[in-house]
Amino acid sequence: MSQNNQILKFKNNLIYLMKLKNLKPSQLSKLIDVSAELIIKFRKGDLTNPTLNTLIKIANFFEIPLSELVFADVSNEQKTNVSKPSSIYIPVIPSNKFDQPVVPDIATEYITINQFLGDHVFATRLEYDYGIFKKNVLLIIDNKLNIKHNDYILVKNNHSNLISIRQVIVDDSFYLKSIIADISTIVKLDADEYTVYGVILGYQKQHIFSSDGDINE
Repeated sequence: MSQNNQILKFKNNLIYLMKLKNLKPSQLSKLIDVSAELIIKFRKGDLTNPTLNTLIKIANFFEIPLSELVFADVSNEQKTNVSKPSSIYIPVIPSNKFDQPVVPDIATEYITINQFLGDHVFATRLEYDYGIFKKNVLLIIDNKLNIKHNDYILVKNNHSNLISIRQVIVDDSFYLKSIIADISTIVKLDADEYTVYGVILGYQKQHIFSSDGDINE
């Protein structure tokens, strides 16, 4: 498909999707944190190089696959594939960026899931085997979810800067239990001692979509 056709598809799809939800550019701007001026330019076809981050925000909001937003005729797709599951993109954040705000702008890779879990959800690739979690799986983490008994969470020891996965034990307080075999350490969850990055919702082995357009395993 030529670039002009691709731009036209995106433009028409955006107009159609906004009409379906009866949204003005100013309204969509507030919902996805993209300027209204940018959205207006997209609708006119004046802007030919939308960033991956912006496209993902739009695709996630309208709950359609990124490929359909850019390459397909969405009005046709929705008529013929009403029950087709959507693909939602969440950022893959490397561990050395955990202390930065979790926003798509610091991500260069994304993982696809079939359910929108919120803007506060991100993924990270495990760099080594850790208990039941195996090297190279992508952990899906919610950094706003309230911690409950038996949850697995990602934490950093503030003194050693070591990042680990712990299981939460709730008794008279919150405690962190090691998930490494033959290590039965349980310590109290102290905010001065540990930084909690979020609750692990699940994990999966799946290719990720990078900002340069490559698909990686």
